[in-house]
Amino acid sequence: AQLLAIPAKLDAPSAATVRDAVRNSGLFLEARVASEIRSPALAPGQGTIAPGDLKAALFTLRQALQSWMASVPASASDTGKPGIKGSVAAEVSHPDVAASPARAPVNRNSPAPPYRGAPTAGQQPVDPAGLGFSSTPDMARMLLDHADGAIARQVLMQVASLPEAGNPAASHVDGSHWNLEIPFVTTQGVAVAQFEIERDGQRASAAEVTAVPWRVNFSVDVEPMGPVHAQIALTGKRAAVRIWAERQNTAEALRSGLPELSGALRAAALDSDDIIVRDGVPA
Repeated sequence: AQLLAIPAKLDAPSAATVRDAVRNSGLFLEARVASEIRSPALAPGQGTIAPGDLKAALFTLRQALQSWMASVPASASDTGKPGIKGSVAAEVSHPDVAASPARAPVNRNSPAPPYRGAPTAGQQPVDPAGLGFSSTPDMARMLLDHADGAIARQVLMQVASLPEAGNPAASHVDGSHWNLEIPFVTTQGVAVAQFEIERDGQRASAAEVTAVPWRVNFSVDVEPMGPVHAQIALTGKRAAVRIWAERQNTAEALRSGLPELSGALRAAALDSDDIIVRDGVPA
């Protein structure tokens, strides 16, 4: 229930919605924990460590599943398929056993592993009915597999967000670079948007810091739109927006909505003269 309460609801999106979703994406969990540990204002055990954080919720789910599966009697792990027996706890401890045919099929919706500078990619919602659970322990094994996979993917996102070793980025420029994924609610279920946020100021002089752009790349993949990719560059009050739609009818629909986007940018006191929608994928 805690995990399902985290995905952002984008029926009425706002800057605060996106900001909170970025904060709670799991990317900053360890940094937030370390900050609370160092805080002199908090007595031991007094802080609230990362409430609503996606990675923290996944750790909690994984611990709960492992505890429950360890308590299930060996006979309860029989999925009803010939030759598949043994304790659920043993399957958790030994991956080679857990790879038996008793397991439900693995979802292939996941995009390629993330790395610094990789193109962003969205993930479509997954219909749980198609995962083929045959028993409650079978469902628990699949949930544990997916929780482990999601945690591992978040670790890769954190690695991709680390500063480049030996990069002589100007010390007077914030060299922030973040790779993260945000789950959000759609009418078909929970989809995942992938983001890359960075400040491109490596070549800026001290006098040019105020003109250093922030760049945001993100991708979503939701029916009936299909894959959509966007890049936003914000330099002072000037916003440059590029949107790519892999389906031609989606690109046409997005072009028809450009006046609304332009008006929203102007309402935010931003220059909105540089907005382009293209067919296909970013170079």
